[in-house]
Amino acid sequence: MKRLGFTQPSDVLGKFLHKAGLAPLEIVGVLKDYNQVNLKQQISPIFLTTLASGYYAASIQLRSANYGRALKQIEKVYNQVYPDHFFEPAFVDDQIREAYQQEQTMGILINFFAGVALFIGCMGLYGLVLFMVVQRTKEVGVRKVLGASIGSILWLFSSEFIQLIGIAFLLSTPVAWWVMKAWLMNFEYKIDLNPVFFLLALLVTLIVALLTVGFQSAKAALMNPVRSLRNE
Repeated sequence: MKRLGFTQPSDVLGKFLHKAGLAPLEIVGVLKDYNQVNLKQQISPIFLTTLASGYYAASIQLRSANYGRALKQIEKVYNQVYPDHFFEPAFVDDQIREAYQQEQTMGILINFFAGVALFIGCMGLYGLVLFMVVQRTKEVGVRKVLGASIGSILWLFSSEFIQLIGIAFLLSTPVAWWVMKAWLMNFEYKIDLNPVFFLLALLVTLIVALLTVGFQSAKAALMNPVRSLRNE
């Protein structure tokens, strides 16, 4: 309707469309825009007619829980009306899933390798914390003798990693934003990138890092300072 230069449905009702090989088609209604393919393509203009020669498929909404029986009944009627054609049923949700198969596969791969990277990072972080605790056992013991609290000792180990995570976040965020922006450009209809997404990623990273660091840090903070100084 908009492509024809009209703004209101009432302006186009009763007018005629002229298409080669067909008699003039009177416009009797206007539908809201809907996407016929996937979100990568813009909604294209269409008109629906009652000309049987223009239809090659039918969309049927089934309310029955027994889909197999309903499909057999539909196939029986179809073969009676169209004995020279094959009956090929397909569910809409399956068609939608196939339209985004590439995105789903890519999402699975990204999640898998992100999980592997997270596991390797946590293992390396745990090893680094363990090394730092061993190297600073005497320092922790002296701090506790001088009245340092458990919280201050935990912060002693965690603060360094928080600073490193902050630097990594500042370096990785522009790259992540550019990659996600480029990927969304493949879609005609897409969401806007929100800074909340990146802040949430930073929060999750901090939680995972602090949980990894916290065990060894707490173990060092709770250690008897007399024992640690005697060992040193």
